[in-house]
Amino acid sequence: MLFHVTLGHDAAHCPGYHPELMPVWIEGFEKREELARGLGVKIHSILNAAPDHVVYVIGEADRPMQMAMFVSQFLPTEQAEIKMNAVEDVADTLAFIREMGPPGS
Repeated sequence: MLFHVTLGHDAAHCPGYHPELMPVWIEGFEKREELARGLGVKIHSILNAAPDHVVYVIGEADRPMQMAMFVSQFLPTEQAEIKMNAVEDVADTLAFIREMGPPGS
C-alpha cells in the first residue's frame, strides 16, 4: 500500500524556534532509511515545508500500522496533527476502472 502522510506542528513545537528539539529531528532525518527498513517501510519521498510547519511523507508498507510506527519514530516530537491516507498512482486507478468495465455491464 502507498501512503501519503502529513505531519504538522505549531510554532510551540517547532525545532526552528526551539533549538532543544532540533537533535531529535536531526536524528530522525539521519536514521530514516534504517528505521524504515526495520519496520518494512519503503520511503518514496520525505518533503519539508518549513514555513508551513509541515513534513510530507510518501511511503509504501504492507499495513497501515507499519507506516504509523515509522512516522511516530521518525519524528517523535509532539505533533499537532498527523494525517495518513492510503493513495495510489493514477495509472493504477485507470487500470482498475478499465478492469471493472463500462457501468452497468
